[in-house]
This record gives sequence, C-alpha cells and structure tokens, in this order.
Amino acid sequence: VQPDGGAWQLLDATSSTLTAGTGNAFLPAASRALAKGLSEGVTYKAKIRAKSVCGWGEFSPISEPLQLHFKPTAPAAPVLEEALDATSMRVHYTLPPVRPGTPAHKWLAIHVQPDGGAWQLLDATSSTLTAGTGNAFLPAASRALAKGLSEGVTYKAKIRAKSVCGWGEFSPISEPLQLHFKPTAPAAPVLEEALDATSMRVHYTLPPVRPGTPAHKWLAIHVQPDGGA
Repeated sequence: VQPDGGAWQLLDATSSTLTAGTGNAFLPAASRALAKGLSEGVTYKAKIRAKSVCGWGEFSPISEPLQLHFKPTAPAAPVLEEALDATSMRVHYTLPPVRPGTPAHKWLAIHVQPDGGAWQLLDATSSTLTAGTGNAFLPAASRALAKGLSEGVTYKAKIRAKSVCGWGEFSPISEPLQLHFKPTAPAAPVLEEALDATSMRVHYTLPPVRPGTPAHKWLAIHVQPDGGA
C-alpha cells in the first residue's frame, strides 16, 4: 500500500496495519483484506503479488486511488425564501448522500451571514442567530426557520453536516435574500388629459405580490404641478 507521495509499505496480515519493514503475508483463501490505522484525507493505492514454492511472482497493476474521507461531504448550497414576516426567512437544504460504508449524518449546522456582518449560527431551539455556540439541527428535516432578523437586510447561508467522524465541509454559499415584505416599487404611472382642461387621468399598474407576502391594501397617488410641491 502506498500513501499519496509516500513509500510503498507492506500490509501486515496479523495486525492489519502498514509496516515499512517485514510482516506477515495473507493466506490465499480470502479475497479481501482490511487495512487499519490509516490517515483520513490521505489518498492510497495498492498492488499485490502471489507466492508459490518457486518464489514471489510479479506485482499486479496498481489500483485506482482511494481517498479516505469519512466525514460528510459538502452539501449543495441552501436556498433562502421569505417566511412569515419581514424579520424571518426559511432555509431550504438537502443533506449530502451518505457514502457506502460511512456513518450516518447526526447533525446539521446552518450558518447565516447578514450583509457586511460576521457568520452566525442558527440555533435550532430558538430559531435565532447566535454569535456563540448553539444547538444543531437533526438531519430528518429539509428546512429551518430563522427569526428575529432585520427587514431590508440581505442574508446568505451555508450549511454542513456532522457524523460520528466529525464535521464535514461547508456547502457553497446560498444566493442572497433581502428581507423586504413591503410592496416593491410600481412602474411609473402614465398621465393623459381627461374630460376638460382642468382634469387628467392617472393610469397605473400595481406591483406584483411576491409569494408569501401580504396583499396590497391601498394605493397612494402623489401629483406635482410644474415647479410646485
């Protein structure tokens, strides 16, 4: 077995560990062997050869490399959407798949960054941001609520999963979301003369109601005479 950039070492059949010196060979009855005591994050390759009473044969071709990385892989970037009001948002996420033979995910951490500020942990119990430690989320859900935010501020989020082997890599950062539940600006109105020289019509189109935001209740029209208020 060869660690990335290192020397070839013998896998000892008795201890199942690598040795730079001599060690015990494997009996030919099995078709697989366990190698223990390796280093996480390191890439390994292997080659084998058989021995008969006539001596050792030629080495096999070298295996495809394998990187040992039992911590969860990085999830996809979360997706943010406005939630109940102008001070809350939902974080939608998808956990990375559990690779065969690796431990299941136990926890999920969501980190949120207000525009121009520091990353903060979203606490699973209070659904609020904390600059210190907080409770992580269980992996069963696919979205989380963040409350106590500031209207008009733009937020981004990133997530990572944890197994018994530790925290995995962070996801890419989400697209930004600005919390703004008030109606957006309409298009400019259009004026036309009406019944006589002292009247006009104001044509307008209301802005669309964004999903999850309240319906429009009122419309204000402000008119300015030339040079006046």
